[in-house]
Amino acid sequence: LQDHLKKISGAQLEIVNAPTGKFANRIFVGESEFTTKLGYKLPGFNNSGYDILVAKDYAVLNGPSTIYPPLKFDFRRNRKALAEYQQFVGGKYGTHCFDHGGGRFRSSLGIYANDDIGPFHAVSALLEGLGVRFYAPYEDGTVIPEAKDIVLKEGRITKEAAYGRREWYSSGDEADGNLWLKRMKCGVRTGIVYNHTTRNFVVDPVNKKLHPDWYSQDRPGHFIEGAMKQGGIPRYVDPGFQKACADWLDKLFTAYPALGAVTAGSPDGAHVWDYRDQKVYCTAGVSQRQAQANLLWDFHVAIAEKLKKTHPDKKLIWFDPYNMNLPSNVDPERIPDNIIFPCKAHSPSGLVLDYRYKELLAFQAATAKKFGVKAKAPTWEWWLDYRETYSPRYPVFFPKRLQEYRKAMLPYSDGCFMEIPGAVHSEGAKNVTTQRLGCAKLSAPMMYINNKLFWDPGLDMKALLDEYYKLYFGPAEKEMRAFFEFAEQVWCRQESRSVTENSGFLKEKDVEKYFELLAAAKAKCPRDSAYFRRVEYLEKGYAPLKKLFSSLKRQGPLFRINTAPAKKAPDGDLSGYQIWHTMRVNFTGEAVAKNRTDASIMLSKDRKSLWIALRCYETKMDKLAVSCRKHDDMGIFGDDLIEVYIDTPERSYFKIAVNPEGAVFDASTDISIITRDTLPNLWESGTKVCVKKYADRWEMELMIPTADFGKLGPTRQYPWGINVCRTRIADLGYRGQQCFSIAPTGGGYLLQKRWGQIWHR
Repeated sequence: LQDHLKKISGAQLEIVNAPTGKFANRIFVGESEFTTKLGYKLPGFNNSGYDILVAKDYAVLNGPSTIYPPLKFDFRRNRKALAEYQQFVGGKYGTHCFDHGGGRFRSSLGIYANDDIGPFHAVSALLEGLGVRFYAPYEDGTVIPEAKDIVLKEGRITKEAAYGRREWYSSGDEADGNLWLKRMKCGVRTGIVYNHTTRNFVVDPVNKKLHPDWYSQDRPGHFIEGAMKQGGIPRYVDPGFQKACADWLDKLFTAYPALGAVTAGSPDGAHVWDYRDQKVYCTAGVSQRQAQANLLWDFHVAIAEKLKKTHPDKKLIWFDPYNMNLPSNVDPERIPDNIIFPCKAHSPSGLVLDYRYKELLAFQAATAKKFGVKAKAPTWEWWLDYRETYSPRYPVFFPKRLQEYRKAMLPYSDGCFMEIPGAVHSEGAKNVTTQRLGCAKLSAPMMYINNKLFWDPGLDMKALLDEYYKLYFGPAEKEMRAFFEFAEQVWCRQESRSVTENSGFLKEKDVEKYFELLAAAKAKCPRDSAYFRRVEYLEKGYAPLKKLFSSLKRQGPLFRINTAPAKKAPDGDLSGYQIWHTMRVNFTGEAVAKNRTDASIMLSKDRKSLWIALRCYETKMDKLAVSCRKHDDMGIFGDDLIEVYIDTPERSYFKIAVNPEGAVFDASTDISIITRDTLPNLWESGTKVCVKKYADRWEMELMIPTADFGKLGPTRQYPWGINVCRTRIADLGYRGQQCFSIAPTGGGYLLQKRWGQIWHR
């Protein structure tokens, strides 16, 4: 308050602990004995909010606050904390999310990230009333008017936030970016723990010896390792494991009684079945995802019933890692009233695609219909459009759809946990501790709009944007309005977010127009002005787009393919395949010393099917990793695997994954396919498979129908992009996997510009 009033008027107000009598007018920040003497009383609030009272000679800036206390066990600062914690919870458990829901402690500011500070909100609102606008963090991000006199109009403004959970998560601890979030009135009214908490019980290897029944196995005596060094996959049906979870949650609520709700969330990547449970849940007609949701429902019911006895006023948050299926094994007579269902996790920028938006709202309505709305629930959102240095810098702008969504979710959601990138990943910054918000000024317009919607989803969006263009860009108001309106038009096209040379929402001519509009805006601004620098920042931030379409030209090998033998279905006879390609190590391009893989590709004479043959040599045939035997089961990605990627001049990429048992997972990212098929990203390709196993190898023949690939190609003029890859696990385990491909990418299989190309004469 002092800082900004000085920037507005040049005058510096004194900060004192009691009125001095030197001045007629006083501003009280927060409540005190002095505001009590004036007869001030904070109004009642059901949520986050602020109260601004301006009388003849004083003003009170106040609001309800949730200030999170120091952690009971501060693992970052106290070496003894781990031992004290494990003694408190009664086991060798990990520490993940054993906290009060206050988020990270921002030592640069002396507060927790989620502290919901009513007086701070009131200060921000007062400054906004004086014309200050917190449009972006860091240099040139704030608009500050100049005024010789500052006049506060008598009256009272009391505002309550529509959403009480406004949590932006980033790992960096630097003052300016986090202070910007606070100036936009961010905070969390009621603390929750919403994360992968059950990883705590499997992460310590000692528990594998003490409690082997807590761990899932893919076969007797063989523990599933799990992803991201989390120690294993819990076996949720084990009574001992359930008791340990319930006891841990009891201790969590005991340590932090202000917590409102918690998850018993599965670890990242927890999609691999215990062989005993798979037999029980994966019955005929039940998909793998549905079966997983059903198993987790039984687990949640058991935990909720235990929690009800120890903490009857607390809630358990449903946590399904697939985030797609509601349980189908629900007993209507046994639905615990202390389970709440979170709103479906998503990336808000993806909601511009109508099919995703409709699917998400339909899922939420179905959840409410089946289980009721026992309490408003959190939403997990990913604001990660510029997460990595190599992520495309598209102008992501969608205010109309975001406002529509925030209005629609008011009956269900109490707000959001929102992940945003830090500069270490987004910009390649070196210092993790003090890293700034990644690509903050590219993300800032939508973040600013989103924070305004959290307080008032029904705001006048046109007026907000008109003011933004005028105040932030000054003489370039007209040109920048045109830029953002064009950006919204492009981003909201109903086409794939995966851009290729010939497909996707963005066209090469759009990039030219982006920079024409930005150049016109710069020309209107004095070179030494903040307006010029604001436009120039966007121009530099989006500059990688200038190289996007040239970089999409594939750099991988060109393969000529022959006509396939005349047969209606794969039979495993590979004698008719004429041209074979030996896969190389995907990350390095080196030759494979042993366990090599040979692949051959052909096209049917009528062009209706693509045929692929593979010989996968294997020295450990008895240890092939195969847990998936059903169609479209995500668990297949923990198996030994063949993956085929295809894109065409008319369609974004397709993916077919097949394991040594012939189970198939097929998916498409093309909007025309996604809107046609029943589940997002899935694609019913009609692929047929024949697998044969020998002492030293397993062989596979695939027949992939091409009807969905479009009419162009594969020819020299219109080749198809392709990669055929093998992930070998066998005796290595998930973390030791080997990756081979016919077109080594030097990274993930999905680096499309490194794919090969096929043509058929």
